[in-house]
Amino acid sequence: MMAQESEELVATVRARLERERADRMRLEALFHTRAAKQTEGPLKDIEAFRKDPRYDGDGTRVDLAYAVYAVARGVNVQVVRAALRSRDLSHKGNEKRQSDYVERTVRKALVSVEQGRGR
Repeated sequence: MMAQESEELVATVRARLERERADRMRLEALFHTRAAKQTEGPLKDIEAFRKDPRYDGDGTRVDLAYAVYAVARGVNVQVVRAALRSRDLSHKGNEKRQSDYVERTVRKALVSVEQGRGR
């Protein structure tokens, strides 16, 4: 009985991970195919957000604000990920935890922009 329960648990976790991966891929594809929004002047880079006093030097707030801004303007998510990694993330933990942080931030930005466009 325990072996069967273990197999069911593993199958459930695998299915959930696959759904999350598919959702992430769908969101990324959606934003890759949309044209960038028309903006006046060049796009702001992450350094502009880091210097913005509204964020009071809070790296997490800066990262999310930049990610939402960039995704909404059609910036490739690989570029967004690289920008997020351009600061020292060692306080987030090991490399896996840092990668998880970057992925969560990008996912939140994708969802935020998708919800904003759906209104």
